[in-house]
Amino acid sequence: MVTESGLHESLERVCDRYYFNQLKEDGNVKAELPLLGEMLFCLTGRCPEEFESYGCYCGQEGKGNPADILDSCCFSHHCCIEHLKKLGCKSDRNVRSEVLCMDNKPTCIGWGICDKLLCACDKAAAECMASAPFNQTMRTLRRDQCRDVPVVCRNGDVGDTPDRAIAGQSDSSSSEESSEEHSPMRDIVRAGPSVPQGRRPRSLFSEE
Repeated sequence: MVTESGLHESLERVCDRYYFNQLKEDGNVKAELPLLGEMLFCLTGRCPEEFESYGCYCGQEGKGNPADILDSCCFSHHCCIEHLKKLGCKSDRNVRSEVLCMDNKPTCIGWGICDKLLCACDKAAAECMASAPFNQTMRTLRRDQCRDVPVVCRNGDVGDTPDRAIAGQSDSSSSEESSEEHSPMRDIVRAGPSVPQGRRPRSLFSEE
């Protein structure tokens, strides 16, 4: 991550790491998400691990209804990543992206199509999580509180899906102006209140 001062060393005294871990049910790391982690830190000043094990979906394989608005952001990010897999953005590829942080506003720059789409998913999720209330009690939910019927990712809620939006982009320098301006999955990742009512690099993506 490139910061306003350009001194990454100073940040290392604040957080042990800047990537966001996605964990399996057994507690082992399923995937490392550096872009999401760096943007969360840029927006909130909180270390990424503070958002892990939050609710039912943040940093974990969740089930049931998201516990609150912030947890809904994590659920929707999961859906966004699953959609990218269906578009052919595989887990065995190198990530060519970086995060720039200026005045607590992150810019995610992706150089390839899949990199741009990942930037869009991660940036929208980071902004959603940063704007949501942070409830400390949600970091200690019992696992049996997240064992309801699995919630299915919705389809048809987004006017511009990643494949359609990217197909309409030119490869000119203006399209490289950065994926932070092009967030095709923003609406689905901001699904907060519209998830089921009553409740809002190791590998790029996990292997099933």
